[in-house]
Amino acid sequence: MRNVSYCVKNNLCTSCGICEDVCSKNAIKISQRNFMPAPIVDKKKYNDCGLCCFDYREKLSLKFVIRILAYKWQRLVA
Repeated sequence: MRNVSYCVKNNLCTSCGICEDVCSKNAIKISQRNFMPAPIVDKKKYNDCGLCCFDYREKLSLKFVIRILAYKWQRLVA
């Protein structure tokens, strides 16, 4: 099953933060890792339900687009 670790290892993570939003257990937080936003998982709370690595990129929701543009803007300005 796909999960956050799978997405990060296979370069599927876009640092959009949707995994943090959909986690019903609040087990995922987006934090800076090596100067890049990345998901940090609290293994005590995480239940591996699979929602966090659903391919939301295909849906291109407005929230996703806004997060990506904001992230790219931050990198340009920095």
